[in-house]
Amino acid sequence: SGIEFEGKVIGIVRKHAPDLGEAAIASRLSRDGKYQSLTVTVHATSKAQLDAIYSELSQDKEVLMML
Repeated sequence: SGIEFEGKVIGIVRKHAPDLGEAAIASRLSRDGKYQSLTVTVHATSKAQLDAIYSELSQDKEVLMML
C-alpha cells in the first residue's frame, strides 16, 4: 500500500539522514492512482551520504525512479 511504501522510503532515508523532519516529505498519487510520488528534501552533509541514500533506494524493487 502507499502508506507502507512511504514508510519504507522514509525509513531508508532516515538511516542516512536521521534529522529528517516530517515537513521534508511530500507525497502525491498519479492521476490514475497507480503510482505514488514522494519528494524527500534532505540537507546532505556529503556526497557519500547522498550516494548511500541513492544506492539503498535503488535496490528496492518498488522504487521505479529517483531524481
